[in-house]
Amino acid sequence: MALLKRLEGEIRKLPLGYDLVIFEQLYSTDLRSCKLTFNSFTVHFELPKEYPFKGPFRRDITFALQGKMFSYDDVFRELCTPGTCEQASCLSCRSLTCPENWIPTKTLFDVFNEIVENIQRLEADGGAVGTGGDKAQQDADAALALQLYYDTEARQQQKEADAALAQQQKDVDTALALQQYYDVEALQQQYDAEFALNLSKKS
Repeated sequence: MALLKRLEGEIRKLPLGYDLVIFEQLYSTDLRSCKLTFNSFTVHFELPKEYPFKGPFRRDITFALQGKMFSYDDVFRELCTPGTCEQASCLSCRSLTCPENWIPTKTLFDVFNEIVENIQRLEADGGAVGTGGDKAQQDADAALALQLYYDTEARQQQKEADAALAQQQKDVDTALALQQYYDVEALQQQYDAEFALNLSKKS
């Protein structure tokens, strides 16, 4: 509940043009799915139940570029070389997705902007997401990111289907209740008519 209230608060504070959608939690999981969109660029988050006291993990953040799905890990695989960078200037060490840097006052909007900035930084350096590193690992990461995306979309579709079914059942219940009401009214009117007829005969 605390997580949902926090996300609803973030929605109210988003700048114009940004859209945060929270997906229904249909399965037993410790993660809550949502997506943040601006100018057709969408980032999917799988948030831990402790959010905002624990930030989103890099591997649970996915986005699409040029028709392919990537995880935020793919960006840092291009920008950083593990074990060879200095912590003070290391983008990975400075990222909000690093647990040491996350604080509860930060938001998904802040993470979204960091992702955009790092993608732009990578492109300015002449690189692109998913072009470096181990090919097998990249393929595995891309497959995982794509599966996360499809799982999130499936949950949203299931939510919409459940909502439509619930509304249909509500309409049926309303129609049934209305019919019962009219049946009772009809019986009452018949009773009143018979009572009036018997009364007139007696008089």
